[in-house]
Amino acid sequence: MATRYVSIESVRAASGVTSTFINDDDMNELLSYMEYSVEQYLNIRFCPYTTIEQHNGDGSERLLVDKNPIMKIRQLNIDGTDIDIDEVRYNPQSGVVWLNSDAEESRFKSKSTERNLVRIQYDYGLLEPTTTQTTTSAAEVEGDSVVVAVTSATGFEVDDYVLIEGMDSKREVCRITGEDGNNLTVDNLAVSHESGSSFTKLMVPKIAERLMIIACSMAAVARVVGQSFDEITAYNIEGLQISKGEPYTQWREVNVQLQKEWKEIKLHFRIRTAIY
Repeated sequence: MATRYVSIESVRAASGVTSTFINDDDMNELLSYMEYSVEQYLNIRFCPYTTIEQHNGDGSERLLVDKNPIMKIRQLNIDGTDIDIDEVRYNPQSGVVWLNSDAEESRFKSKSTERNLVRIQYDYGLLEPTTTQTTTSAAEVEGDSVVVAVTSATGFEVDDYVLIEGMDSKREVCRITGEDGNNLTVDNLAVSHESGSSFTKLMVPKIAERLMIIACSMAAVARVVGQSFDEITAYNIEGLQISKGEPYTQWREVNVQLQKEWKEIKLHFRIRTAIY
């Protein structure tokens, strides 16, 4: 399993754990596990993740989904009726979804049968905007592998996640899959977008990356200390040779400093609540 957010080199630099103690294959496995653990701890993902939820509508005009921030709504069905996603709006941070007046249904009504619930498919995750921005130079319609014309493609690369947002209140996050001059192909557009919409490159929050590096470093140090039970250090003092277990005082100090930084960063990182 490959790491998604941190590199082996960054964790070795933060922890001081060299390949002498943990080889690259074992380190990669350890870091992959810790990346998922931090996401679970914070109850968030740092790349778009598609989920499908079922809700029993209460007849109101709004729906609160379980996860946030919302990046894109892909499908919505209310009591057996498919809703045109062009007529759906949402608040990314709160996870509140509502319908335009032209939508096929005006409310999230309660189910008429056991099969007809409110079903919604959407992407969620936490990415933050960078200063790499441009605008679209033509209107675009929804679909897969859509070529989006932009005024300047400078700074954008394949596999970048981007936010497309316009004054028409339509927004979504998609991934760049191809580039040809100022024409950038994205994996999917769930809604149409007007010409002049903003086109912004996104990135994993640096504070989240650092939090993962610290968590991975603490796990690496714990691994080193845990596997040192059979290591012996010999001392020669005035002709006497003394052998004793490795004290690893330096690793204890490294762990203390890592724990201190973990606590400081965690105080500034809001754990998102789960709704069940």
